[in-house]
Amino acid sequence: MSLLARRADPPGSGPGPAYDAFISYSHAADGRLAPALQLALHRFARPWYRVRALRVFRDDASLPATAALWESLERALSSSRYFILLASPRAAASPWVDREVRWWLEHRSPATLLLVLTEGGLSWDATAGDFDRRLSTAVPPALHGVFPDEPRHVDLGWAHESEDVSLHNPLFLERVADLAAAVHERDRDALIGEDVRQHRRALWLARGAAAVLTLLLLVTGVAAYIAADQRDQARAGRAAAQEQARLATSRQLAAESTVNLQPAPERALLLGVQAMHVSPTAEARSALLAAVQNRTAATRALVADNPTGQNSVAALAWHPDGSVLVSGQNNSGLLVWDPRTGRRLATFDLRLGGNSEAVAVSADKKTVAVALSNGMLLHLDVAGGSEIARNTFDSVVKAFSPDGTRAARIAGRRIEIWDVWARRAAGRALPAGRPDISGVAFSADNRTLAVARPGGVELWDVGRGIRLQTLTAPWGGKPRTVTFDPTGDRLATVLTDGSIQLWDVRRGGPDGVPLVSSRAVAQVAFRPDGRQLAAVDTLTVTVWDLAARTSTDVMSSDNGEIATLAYRPDGRGLAIGTFSAASVIVDLREAPRLGQTVARGDGFGDAAFSPDGTVLATPANKGQVLLWDARRREAAGLLASGGEGALDDVAFSPDGRTIAASGVDGQAVLWDVGTRRLRGSPLTAGGQYGVSAVAFGADSRTLITGYADGRVQAWDAATGQPLGAPVATPPPPASFCELCGVTAVAVAPDGRTIATAGVDARITLWDLEPLRVRQQLTGHTGPVTALAFDAASRLLASGSEDHTVALWDVASRARVGAPLTLPSSQVAAVALSPDGSTVAAQGYNNAVVLWDVSRRTPLGTPLKQDGAGALAFTPDGTTLVSAACCFKVPDALIFWDLAPASWAALACEQAGRNLSQEEWDAFVGGSWPYRRTCAALPSGAGAPAGAPAGWS
Repeated sequence: MSLLARRADPPGSGPGPAYDAFISYSHAADGRLAPALQLALHRFARPWYRVRALRVFRDDASLPATAALWESLERALSSSRYFILLASPRAAASPWVDREVRWWLEHRSPATLLLVLTEGGLSWDATAGDFDRRLSTAVPPALHGVFPDEPRHVDLGWAHESEDVSLHNPLFLERVADLAAAVHERDRDALIGEDVRQHRRALWLARGAAAVLTLLLLVTGVAAYIAADQRDQARAGRAAAQEQARLATSRQLAAESTVNLQPAPERALLLGVQAMHVSPTAEARSALLAAVQNRTAATRALVADNPTGQNSVAALAWHPDGSVLVSGQNNSGLLVWDPRTGRRLATFDLRLGGNSEAVAVSADKKTVAVALSNGMLLHLDVAGGSEIARNTFDSVVKAFSPDGTRAARIAGRRIEIWDVWARRAAGRALPAGRPDISGVAFSADNRTLAVARPGGVELWDVGRGIRLQTLTAPWGGKPRTVTFDPTGDRLATVLTDGSIQLWDVRRGGPDGVPLVSSRAVAQVAFRPDGRQLAAVDTLTVTVWDLAARTSTDVMSSDNGEIATLAYRPDGRGLAIGTFSAASVIVDLREAPRLGQTVARGDGFGDAAFSPDGTVLATPANKGQVLLWDARRREAAGLLASGGEGALDDVAFSPDGRTIAASGVDGQAVLWDVGTRRLRGSPLTAGGQYGVSAVAFGADSRTLITGYADGRVQAWDAATGQPLGAPVATPPPPASFCELCGVTAVAVAPDGRTIATAGVDARITLWDLEPLRVRQQLTGHTGPVTALAFDAASRLLASGSEDHTVALWDVASRARVGAPLTLPSSQVAAVALSPDGSTVAAQGYNNAVVLWDVSRRTPLGTPLKQDGAGALAFTPDGTTLVSAACCFKVPDALIFWDLAPASWAALACEQAGRNLSQEEWDAFVGGSWPYRRTCAALPSGAGAPAGAPAGWS
């Protein structure tokens, strides 16, 4: 990782870049220090009339986004005068840093290379005339044999522990002065004096400016009346500028959220929430919804970037609160991680000749234990990074207990139990007999030890040292590993053929036949609640539902073969170890569901909410209307018509007292909501074609019915009497259809406009008193299937079998923009949110698509539902109900949560963290102070602990 520093161009200078210094460093080691040094070089000895003394660029922010990264760095190196190396062990191990150093030494004098020690050691061997290769851990290979004499270096090793790394810190200022003097080729004391003079000059200018401002205030006071108007205009301008900045930032964050959906799902969630905090733009809504809908399992790889040969994870252990993860490597290596941030807490490069067999972490998190394949049992201090104690046995410790307090080792024909933290034997040895043991495991209470042998599994009482029972299956199978579930009532063994055998400990026999998949399993682990079992083969993580005996692949490894696994204590994640020095944490939490399926199997052909949103009505088979408690989302009764046929259409009166439905023997029926009884006789207008659609007028007394032959009829809903004769829809200009029936009826909430949809691809607008045609809207090329008004009666949405949704301005009766296209399906149903901001369309392709009306762009990804029937928004617009029926698929009634506040809560729950300071700077920008995106969660890594939440 590199950082480019360029001297500020003087006024009138040419455009060519002339870099004063090229700063090379390890991002992992000095990711915090390098930006601080960058800022200090900006400000040190800066003339008052310049924005900065030096222009500083970081490669990840300023270099072009091309694949030719080295070419860009090489151009920067060739135009630089000095090379500043932030030396640390991780920089010394970085191939990029070494490559940059080699280039510099091949093209420049070593005298122009400046060393800054940030970590590790620099030790000069005067006899050899070179850095001591054993003690100089911060020296890259390219720097050995370069300097004829010991070079002077700047020591910033203390800066990692300092709270204040800025020019306000005198010690840091001194070190910056050392570097700046070398780069500027000026005397150090003179440069410090220049910095002091510039600071005094800035103070003098500030005082002068204050005096001028005082004078201006006096003048402004005289002209207060005139200035007030100008002030208001300026405020409005500033407010407009701030709003534009917020809009731009929100849209940029939304774009970044979309980009991060697959590579970084957690980050995508947080960026989507933050975009909504900044400004609830259409782009922000869409990005947040897509992030919540994203079903990809979230993973985080904890990668060991050390060159010590620790290139395999062989054992894993969690602290019970999930805050520490220990990974045992090969070659006696051990790493301690903070799994929430991905930060490495300790690294142990022991090189004792054995690989890790098992690891454990103490309750206070200060000590870790590791059992090696050479018989050693080590205790290591996490904070100090050193060995505390060592036991050497003549046999290998094969397993730790789940709580890490006990260890079992096979010693000939015995199994010895060891108190891990007291470092002494715990009770009597178990007379295990033959040395053919393939695996051992402790129960959660440490009272029982399971021993796997080719013939079965033996259970031993640890306290009494006696064998309790032997588990064998009639179909045979040789266990290779053994694992207890958390209750101790069930065991799982991996058999030599790669299948999984479950055992019922209480019953003393197998729990069903083995679980078999297409890949041979290597290891398994029970989820802490015992309901699931995770299994790994060489490259795949599979989770088994033990009740259903079904499996789901949750991750395929791209970090090498999988060697081991361990569930997070809360069961919501799984750590796996691979042969590429990586511990990968797989998030196993179920992706938040936006939709709640309330019922299946009743043929939900339509849906309508009561005006207050508390009751949902859905017509069903056998002439019934089902009522649902919309708040509790459960059945609340039914209305019976007395007929046996299916009902097609349903409507609430605006006062909520009456429900109308169509489809019973071609008639319309009405119910009194309070008594749940039929109101009057069924309504029909005669003729052979029945009622196809119903809708109430704004006064709740008028009912409008449409007929399959194209007629429209108005009724007095209280008396059941027709209001005049039926009126026929004007026929189409050409013979578009034999019977141009009415497919949908909608009444504008203000009662001024009735809209009917027709098989003839037209929309007819009607006046009510008297019932007459006002105008017909054309534009669709297929039958119009659905209509919906917004609450303000300004917009009308129409869906058609031509795969489009059209929006119409009710006042001008003109189409608003181009039609919205439903991919790969005819439109079966349409709904318009009460505020007119969102339109939903349901197709026959098992999808519900949402669009932002103002931007005319899709929101998120389609909502999945089998079949199609109807759509309805709640009166507050926060919930959408989709009903499906009649298309040879399971009928379903689904409530979809469309409140952005709910999406944000789901996103924070799924992410489980906040943005780190580094992520904030990279995506939100340093000009905005850090905020906690998720108010209920602590600040992210590197961010201020007391940072406020939300947005300023």
